[in-house]
Amino acid sequence: MSKVAIFIINLPASTDRRDFMQSQLASISTEFTFIEAVDGSKFDNAELSTVKKEVSYAITKGEVGCALSHLKAYETLVKSDYDMALILEDDVIIPSDIDMHLSRLHENNNSKRATITLLSEVYKYYEKNSFSTDENHHVHKVVDATFAHGYVINKLAAERLLKKLYPVWCVADQWTTFKEFGFVDIYAVIPSLINTHDVFEKKTTIENRKLDNVQEEKKRMWNEIKKSRPLKVKIRRSLWLAFVRHFVSIKKNSIPK
Repeated sequence: MSKVAIFIINLPASTDRRDFMQSQLASISTEFTFIEAVDGSKFDNAELSTVKKEVSYAITKGEVGCALSHLKAYETLVKSDYDMALILEDDVIIPSDIDMHLSRLHENNNSKRATITLLSEVYKYYEKNSFSTDENHHVHKVVDATFAHGYVINKLAAERLLKKLYPVWCVADQWTTFKEFGFVDIYAVIPSLINTHDVFEKKTTIENRKLDNVQEEKKRMWNEIKKSRPLKVKIRRSLWLAFVRHFVSIKKNSIPK
């Protein structure tokens, strides 16, 4: 049995996406498991208040459902015999050599460190790489990133995020926040391995998140979260900006946020 599980997050109603993912993985003879996504649109206000904190950057029901779906995948990993899991959303294109990259990530896994390795594009990362998954792909420490459509998480990171992120107070891909709060270490494979399918990307299952009133509420919630950060998190951030940042070379990707 492979030491890296493959979990695909999928709403039962999204049969076209399920078929698309199933076809890709079947063609490369890779084992996988579907994780039934949490449909946030079905929450009433009372249910929503039990799964989401009052101060939360996840504003819409779709965002909360998405965050819970990723936590559900983490719980599945924690309860399994796997060391790590590749978490995929159901709108991505998977490279045919994914197993080789997963094997290299597993070989370099430190089970005593909570680690997530993004396979999607990132905004900023350390120029110096930690190791390579092949001659063209290298693993770098991440400075700033979003996107949760494809990443590898080890069991310790899954355990930690399950404890830290429920009830929901942030969106699923708030990687920079998770890193700055000291929950997990974030790395990325550069160049990216997993990208979204153009057609499915345009038909998002998370509605209303770009509305002006939602964006204003997000700004307000983020200010509240920043103010309530533990002192050690604020100190760590200050030390990074004052000292560490000046001694590391950082590369930037020109991708829209």
